[in-house]
Amino acid sequence: MSSFWQLLIDIFFPPVCIECRHRISAGMLCTACRKKLQDFRILQPRAYCCPDIESICLFYRYDAGIKKALHEVKLHGKKRLLAAMADELAILETPKRVCAMWNLPANIVVVPIPTDRKRVAQRGYDVPQGIFSQWSQKQGFVWCEALARIRSTEPQYGLDRSERRKNVRGCFNTIRDIRGKPILLVDDIFTSGATAEEAAHILRKQGASHIWAMAFAGGADNDK
Repeated sequence: MSSFWQLLIDIFFPPVCIECRHRISAGMLCTACRKKLQDFRILQPRAYCCPDIESICLFYRYDAGIKKALHEVKLHGKKRLLAAMADELAILETPKRVCAMWNLPANIVVVPIPTDRKRVAQRGYDVPQGIFSQWSQKQGFVWCEALARIRSTEPQYGLDRSERRKNVRGCFNTIRDIRGKPILLVDDIFTSGATAEEAAHILRKQGASHIWAMAFAGGADNDK
């Protein structure tokens, strides 16, 4: 979208906080709601049967305005909200602190968990890529779409843990050489850990040295 058309949109439809509806200049939350909704957590992979992941970080609780915004992006084609999520990630200081705390190596490769191709075609965009790609490049990290889905899967909504793991089993393969490389795996939502672990498992199997994981939001399954 050209800067001219974006300017017109901002004039006639100024961005507002998704929670309180007050006008904002960037991101998708005002300062007060950001403090209220941010739910920074470091999860222990063992609790989610994710032995191939070193550590997992979440930034927001998958609830309230965050949940509604992700639904709008995924189900109703609200691409402008996706751009706001990318801005939100850039505003947060937490991702930078986590990278420092984890002491991520300089040659870290950021790999998004790929969305089912049918859903990407329906939406016209990929959600994890839209949220994390610009942020990763600004950090000086290598962005690499090293994973691909080799079969379609059902949406994970409504499935229990065992059903989720069965649903994604064998659905990924690598399409880039990641042997010996440290990986930062990123996704929009982390709940049971089934998708992240399946992705991490194939990355480790293909030679990744270490794997960390980040998600924009986490759900009720993370309340441990």
